[in-house]
Amino acid sequence: MRLLDDSYAQDIIDKFTEIANNTAHSFGATVEIDFHVPGTAVNNDKDSVDRTIKLIEEHYGKDAVVIDRPSMGGEDFSLYQQKSPGVFVWIGAAKEGNYELHHTEKTLMDEECLKYGEELLLYYIFDYLN
Repeated sequence: MRLLDDSYAQDIIDKFTEIANNTAHSFGATVEIDFHVPGTAVNNDKDSVDRTIKLIEEHYGKDAVVIDRPSMGGEDFSLYQQKSPGVFVWIGAAKEGNYELHHTEKTLMDEECLKYGEELLLYYIFDYLN
């Protein structure tokens, strides 16, 4: 189960359980449900987002910031955010203008993007420490 807002989790579990139990009951059966929730939603800290946007604009220009819609992709970064506020940033990696999803046999990635991710992390660290 993946959610953009964890506050809905229990409602979804309750409704799913009700539907499964009622369906099973209508056929004279029982059902056992085992929910696996691999993580929680990534929710970026506002101060971290503001700092990151400021740094990207300063070092790479205003056009380098793209605010995208939320993603339902799986990500463990939320587990770090439970311990410390943070921001998850996508670094553009399209190769020759082509983009393919990560972790597939079609993945294309311009590895030059990695240096920008490293630079941004260093800019963030120094800005935060100052």
